[in-house]
Amino acid sequence: MLILISWPFNNRAYTRLGIDTLEANKVEFKILNLFELLYPESKECSFDRIVHENEITIQSLWELKNYFKKDKIILNYLNIKRKTLKVFLLLSAFRVNYISISNMPIPSKKNQKLKILNFFLHESKYGAVVQRKEEYPFSRRTKFIYIHSIDYDTMIRFERKSQDRIVKENYIVFLDQNLPFHLDFKRNNTKPYVTAEKYYTSLNNYFDYLEKKLNKKVVIASHPNSDGKKYFNKICIKDNTINLIKYSDSVLIHCSTALSFAIIYNKPISMIVTDEIVSSKMQIFNKFLSKELAIPMINIDKSREINFVESNENFLQYKSKYITQSSYIDLLSMEILLNNLKYREEK
Repeated sequence: MLILISWPFNNRAYTRLGIDTLEANKVEFKILNLFELLYPESKECSFDRIVHENEITIQSLWELKNYFKKDKIILNYLNIKRKTLKVFLLLSAFRVNYISISNMPIPSKKNQKLKILNFFLHESKYGAVVQRKEEYPFSRRTKFIYIHSIDYDTMIRFERKSQDRIVKENYIVFLDQNLPFHLDFKRNNTKPYVTAEKYYTSLNNYFDYLEKKLNKKVVIASHPNSDGKKYFNKICIKDNTINLIKYSDSVLIHCSTALSFAIIYNKPISMIVTDEIVSSKMQIFNKFLSKELAIPMINIDKSREINFVESNENFLQYKSKYITQSSYIDLLSMEILLNNLKYREEK
């Protein structure tokens, strides 16, 4: 089995890719990492990485094509965009049968350009998906296997182990995205949506107001790449987002995909933005998400409104569209995929 990825391999990727499941099932595999091939300008950036004996760093398309053999199962975690198009063209040129994995769907408008482009690409033989998307070359011949989102898999792993709550008192949790310093901006050489000084001042002032008004602490579920030092007098906890959400009273978000945990655990949600966010491209996604969940956006630079929306029919529809619609509610996505592939081979 070959696994195509385009990001630095780290501990999060280890579980997100289901490598632990492959190892437990004694599946032979290689991870073909295309990060340096597709994003050479990011080589000098500091990324959290781990070394895996089965990871191979691909430096050229010529090197990549040598791995494309008909007897290999290829799991493709790349979606179609300008940087990755050459890989899809290579897959098409060699008529490679591959499985596209879509386990991180986000609310977005349909992209007609991608839909047209798919007509000219060799389609995925299988699609292991939460929902069918234009970001992958699917066709009427593609056979679909319904899996879970990354966050639902994280929930299964969390619930399989007995884990006590970290924060003992009642609290509200904010899902930090490290917006002023997110590595995606460095990787894509783009300007961050917000400036650190304005952004953290707005958040700290609003959090202080909430704590006084509701008599509850605001706890920060820190982004993996955040140091948390910009939040004044707040408890900041890294790498335990699901625990913090499960045991919280309610959840504060911008448009973090981790809000899936709040949906899964039926938590009241409040969506906050700032003037800078409203003026950025990020607001397009905010509006789409706000509409999907029927949650009003509160601009904390202009209002001190407090509005946590309880779980409702919109939340259930969101779960079905973007988190899971698989009937295998207790199995990890890689377990579902391996079971399906084994069944299809036996037939």
